[in-house]
Amino acid sequence: MALKKLFAIIILYFLFSISSSSHSKFITFDTSNLMLQAVAGDAESQFLLASYFDNRLGLSHNLYKAKKWYRAAAVNGPADAQNNLGALYQKEKNYIEAREWYKIAASNKHPVAILNLANLYSSGLGVLKNEQRAYHLYAQAANLGNVEAMLKIAQTDTSKTKLIKDIHRGCFWTYLAKRYLSSTPSISNYNQLTIDAENVISICNQRLTEAQIISAKKRATNWMPINLSLGY
Repeated sequence: MALKKLFAIIILYFLFSISSSSHSKFITFDTSNLMLQAVAGDAESQFLLASYFDNRLGLSHNLYKAKKWYRAAAVNGPADAQNNLGALYQKEKNYIEAREWYKIAASNKHPVAILNLANLYSSGLGVLKNEQRAYHLYAQAANLGNVEAMLKIAQTDTSKTKLIKDIHRGCFWTYLAKRYLSSTPSISNYNQLTIDAENVISICNQRLTEAQIISAKKRATNWMPINLSLGY
């Protein structure tokens, strides 16, 4: 098992650390051994191979092959593959198929898949628009540590209600999101999430007392992700 994980780390290094400017390097990258293991049914190899075709540029970028190997891996269970397959279908605007794979990944407590599913309900893509259902899903993703979901809840709680208890809850999620963002500056949408957090914090400063702000910050400091029982 340890050797398998080491192999995965080495492969991921080659797949994702090579600069796009080194075009010839990733075109000539030898995937033969990875392909052999993927064909043999190894889910981890299938996922890595799909990621290679999904994330590379130039001749190595092949969404058909990415979808093929994500599906192969997804059937074997990895929630990352299930979520990524859903994301490919969403890019194609096949929201029905995207939703089904997000639901499968969400049942395996994959926070990004739950967030993606919530976004479908929030926007009415492939489903009837349902803000209440979206909020419930955002809460599940947030409780599993997803920063974007935390801020979705915070924005809802501070913009659509005048109840102090809801604003306090929204501020708690915002302070928690800020805590997570400070430790993950490499997150892809870091700048936008930071702006969203600051916008909510300005509302917190206007609407809450100093004692309430201290309370929300203390709760955020002591919070830990929890596993929820997800029903679909």
